[in-house]
Amino acid sequence: MRYRGEAQYKLPRLFLLAIGVSDYQNKQYRLRFAHTDAEDLSKGFQSQKGKMWREVQVKTLTNREATRANVVDLWTSSFGKQHRKTS
Repeated sequence: MRYRGEAQYKLPRLFLLAIGVSDYQNKQYRLRFAHTDAEDLSKGFQSQKGKMWREVQVKTLTNREATRANVVDLWTSSFGKQHRKTS
């Protein structure tokens, strides 16, 4: 038996939809950092491309962009197509 080194490991792909809403109409629900948390999370995962993930596709929706319609549209138009390619 011969040892030929570690087997080739293919890094996984990451698809992230980060949503952060700080600015709600109801002032009771207003948050200070939810939108920046979503942006920072996106940047953090993007920085791991080639290290932890072979490919990183990140979409970020904050505050008024984070509507149900935008979430569904973004998920189906961007990530839905990519997911079908990998399955």
